[in-house]
Parts: sequence; structure tokens; C-alpha cells
Amino acid sequence: MKKKEIVQKYVNYIRRKQKDGATLDEIAATLAKETGEEISPQYISTILKNMSRRKRLPRIENDGTGNRVDLYRNGKKIGTLAKVDGGFVYAAEAAVDAGEQPIASGFYPSFPSALENLLPEGPNRERIALEKRFDPKDDFRLLASLNDGFGGYGTRSGEQKKAVSFSFLARSYTDTFVKECDITVDKDLVGQIVNTYYGKKNEIPKRPSSLSGQQPKFVATFDGQNRLRLPPEDEHSNAVIKVSNKKFSQINLIENMLLFLARERLGIKAPRSFVLLENSFFPAPSFAAGTHDHLVVERFDRYRGEPSLYQELLALMEKTSDEKYEVGVEEIFETVDRMAGTEACRELARRYLFFYLAGNGDAHAKNVSLGRKEGGYFLAPMYDVVNTHIYGFEEPLGIPLGGRMDFGYEDLVKFLQKYAPIDELRRTRDRFFEAIETYLENTPFDETILKKLREFYDKRREESKLAVFQGFSGRKGH
Repeated sequence: MKKKEIVQKYVNYIRRKQKDGATLDEIAATLAKETGEEISPQYISTILKNMSRRKRLPRIENDGTGNRVDLYRNGKKIGTLAKVDGGFVYAAEAAVDAGEQPIASGFYPSFPSALENLLPEGPNRERIALEKRFDPKDDFRLLASLNDGFGGYGTRSGEQKKAVSFSFLARSYTDTFVKECDITVDKDLVGQIVNTYYGKKNEIPKRPSSLSGQQPKFVATFDGQNRLRLPPEDEHSNAVIKVSNKKFSQINLIENMLLFLARERLGIKAPRSFVLLENSFFPAPSFAAGTHDHLVVERFDRYRGEPSLYQELLALMEKTSDEKYEVGVEEIFETVDRMAGTEACRELARRYLFFYLAGNGDAHAKNVSLGRKEGGYFLAPMYDVVNTHIYGFEEPLGIPLGGRMDFGYEDLVKFLQKYAPIDELRRTRDRFFEAIETYLENTPFDETILKKLREFYDKRREESKLAVFQGFSGRKGH
């Protein structure tokens, strides 16, 4: 890696250290130790000045050809991305603070990775592209068709029409584990669920979202009066709906269960959620009552109703979605340590142990995010946690540790001890296994899924009992 690229990669770390009073000599010494490259303080200073200096940009006009996208945050325009010969140009609004920008002003020879990481993936991307009639590989057209994205970034919104309501049965957990209540769901939102699940079109308006990931999802508003609806153009959403998954039966029930277990039993920060179970009120005759589960998850990238700034770790690493399974556990922790500090890594260690115990083989850097506030970054709440193993994806986390994809429980805990006290890791493990059976019993899984989950967690429990090293043992009293 060239010296210039090193400074650009570590720019957030450098600026945070400068705010903490570190000199450029001290920062240069740290970079040399981290990267093996000797970089002079004067060179770091020059690169930082060049990055801060606003570049002269070509004039961008809305010529009606679809080659321009205005980006908004909190309803305020923050900049314009334009498609030009040989690449893209981003022009930031002068009145907007640089800390609110997803990317810096300038020319990009390819679609900016920080924006690419905000886009939907897989079937979700293909569905939107089919509806909007463009090539699914066209990142620019996909961005132009979306709104209300993760971290508060978005493009223009659509209209909202008058709503008619239907009733759903919502299933969640309380201290007694199971809570059922009627949820009023507006007609437009019911229509979006039907459209997304069946892949059909009708006259019900869409509100596509730039929420990334492969599972079909869109944004909504839960108003606190047991009413779920599509938000109008001038209102920020506060919930995400993940539509029942055809390929992976009851995966939404699993995610809902694991989010609750992590938050209520382990003290891990995670958004609130509940599951909509279809009943006789649902206007689709081919849906049998209770056979489909739609997950409603609170948006944590909101503060007092307004979007707050979060970014996926993969985007902060300046990597694309295609690289998400190549970034190892070590690199994730090194990046969080550099950008958010030791306490964030301590919390992250508990989460990665939880991921392993839960069977979450999708623990890549797009599923870890950092929030931004004055003074630096902090670890966002946990999200997108499921058991992938029962669906045939058996790699422990889906990413390498020590260069291996097939590492074991003991390998992971030995690594996590660098960042979290052994007692905390032990308590996380013990509380997980104390709680999991109760949650399994109180979730309406079908017999096949329930059997697979119980067999998996029995194996994980036995594996943890066999691990004995450095005072960490699965056996009682050790």
C-alpha cells in the first residue's frame, strides 16, 4: 500500500488522535508500527491538507437524462452525485458539515464504495431493478430509485396515498415470554408485503428503501398506538419490515428470538422487534393463517425521530460488498479499535461470541456499524443476527479467523480474550445456554425447524464444555 493510501485509510484515526492532543510525530510513529511504512509527519500534514481542500468540480446540470442524483439527509440536500464520462462526480453542498457527508467532493473513477454499501443486494436488488426496468448491476440507477436509507442518507421520496387498515396478530416476548396483540396495518403497507412476497405488481404505491442486504425489506412507521403504516414523504420512518422468506422458512422468527435473547438476557444492545403472523384478516387467500412471519425491527439509526449518522464498517474500510466475506475477524476488531476504541471492542467481543453460539454465519463487516458523534465513533446496536447453520451454511461466522474459515469455539475465545475479560465471555456463554431452551419453547416454530435448532444448540453446548484453556472452561466451577 502506498503512503498516500495509508494516510487516507487512517484519516479518521489521525484526526481523532489530533483532537485528543497527539502530535503528528506520535501519530507517524504509530502508523509505522501498524503498517511497516515510515511516513514523515510533514507528509501526513500535506495529505491531510489536500484532502480538506475543496476541489474544483465541473458544473452539473439536471439535463433530464437521469445522470444526476441529489442526496438528502434529515430532509436537507447534502450533495449531488453525477454520472460523467469515465466515472462519477460528487459535489457536496457548501453549507453542510463534512461530518454529515457519506463521501468527499471529487471525481470517482468507479461508483463510490461508501454509497455502494448502502444498496440492496441479491434478490432484493433484482426485484427493484425488475420493477424499475434497469440492469441490476447499475449501482447508479439503483441509488436513484431509492429513498430513506440506512444512517439517514436517502434520495427523493414517493407519494403517500390514503390508507385502509387490516388487523394482524403480533407475537413478541415479555417477562412471561409470549405476548400477542392486534396490530393495525394500513392497506398500502399490506400491499407492499404482498408485492414483495409474491413479486407481483398492483396499484398500491411502493416506497423502496436503500437499506442494504439480500433479504427483501422496506421502511415503515410504527406510531405507538399499535398501528403500522407507510410514512408520508415528509416523515421519517422508524421501523424496517423484513418480509417472510420463501427460501429460508421461519428465519424471521429466529432473528426475532435472538434479538430478544441478546437484549433481555445478555445485555447486548439490539433494536426492539416483533413478528407479524398472518391471520384471516390478511387479504390474500393463498396465505394460511400463521404460516408466514414478517419481522418488524426498530430503526436504531434514529434519535428522537430524526435520522442519526451510522455507517457500515465495510464502507468505513473503503471496501465493496463483494469483499465482505474476505474481511477477517482480526481486521474487523483492528478497525473498530482504531476508530471507536477499546470499550467498543470489549462489547464487540461479547457479540462475536454470541454470534458463534447462536449459529450466525453471516457476521461480516456489513453487519457491524459505527455511529458518529462529536469526538469520534461508537459501536452501533447489533442487527441482522440469525442461525444460518440449520439452512446448510456451516461456516462458524462466514468470515476467516487466523486465515481459516473452519475455526472452532476455542480458537475464537482465545482471540476474543485480547479484547474482553474472560469472566465476561464466560457469563455470556452461560446465560445464553440458560435462556435458549425457554425461548425455543415459546416461539411458534414448526417441528422440523425446532428439531434442527435444538440439535444445533446441543452441539454448541457440548463444544463449549470441552474447551479448557487459560482458566476458561465449560465445566461448572472452572
